[in-house]
Amino acid sequence: MSAYLWAKKAKRLWYKNKYQYRHQDKDPLLVDFLTHAWPDAGQGFDQAPLLVVDLETTHLDPAKGEIASIGWVSIDNGQVTMKSADYYQIQLKQGVGQSAIYHQLRDDELSQGLKIIEVLNCFLQAAKGRVLVFHYAQLDMGFLNLLFRRVYGVPVVAPIVDTLLLEKAKYLHNNSMITAGVLRLFSCRQRYGLPDYPAHNALSDAIATAELLIAHVAHRDEKVKLKELF
Repeated sequence: MSAYLWAKKAKRLWYKNKYQYRHQDKDPLLVDFLTHAWPDAGQGFDQAPLLVVDLETTHLDPAKGEIASIGWVSIDNGQVTMKSADYYQIQLKQGVGQSAIYHQLRDDELSQGLKIIEVLNCFLQAAKGRVLVFHYAQLDMGFLNLLFRRVYGVPVVAPIVDTLLLEKAKYLHNNSMITAGVLRLFSCRQRYGLPDYPAHNALSDAIATAELLIAHVAHRDEKVKLKELF
């Protein structure tokens, strides 16, 4: 079973039957997100709605860290929709610690951020009916799944595109092994001649990932369907 069909089946079993009617009044945004139709897997990339997401976190382990900021931007008709771009800093229960070295976010700055439930409400509205895109989905989805389980009691089930895995497959097609750093976002972009952006900002990384995916698709010989990216 493909990843898309698995997610679709899990969504139907976990959410529509178990969650929808019990919590409809309590969490209407979640119910709307979960019951909204996804794009068909056979749809062309240039027609599909996607949401590219990036997180900055206080630790690489979801069980030990928190989401400090999140950014996203939509891809519509094969192009980045800049008016859809959003970025949120999030109030933390604990301090940023050593992670500030990377993302440059400070505790006093994040104390003025939004509460996580407010950010989740915005995310549910932005992600409704869209394929989610990450560069290294395993990390970001680890945080999102844990957060969704804590807040809603269920994980995020959605069709996912991971640009790191796409670039890994392409790189191994031309090389015998993966060398250090070649799958980092900026390295993948450089292979397509894309400009360097400042790293470790959730919004700029989301935009950078969106551009990388579009470049990846554009360099394929044939018209790409969604199912070829899952």
